[in-house]
Amino acid sequence: MMNGLKMMRLETNIKVKKLVRENFKMAENWQYDIDTLKKEALESCDFRGHTMNPWTAHSFYGEQIQFCNCIFCGKQVTVNAKPLPNQIDIGGEAVALGCSDETHFFRKEKNENVR
Repeated sequence: MMNGLKMMRLETNIKVKKLVRENFKMAENWQYDIDTLKKEALESCDFRGHTMNPWTAHSFYGEQIQFCNCIFCGKQVTVNAKPLPNQIDIGGEAVALGCSDETHFFRKEKNENVR
């Protein structure tokens, strides 16, 4: 017979393995909405002072991976609708760093007043 401690460890291991399997199944079936990702990426870029060009689909992956660059400094943001386990869904210098064009903020205010 097993003592109580070994039995508790066995039950805990079984529960953990079951949770891992369930979470893995959820991750397999989860698909990100590309439009939502692009909206979140543009909000982050705007917060950092960037004015982004229109989105461009990746030449090989198509609509799954899209990117755009800042008009003024050229920093890029990329969105991936189906990232692999070791990848991220939103990334790039434009979401991490501010716009490095010093005159950008004056141009942005001027452009917003024109609308």
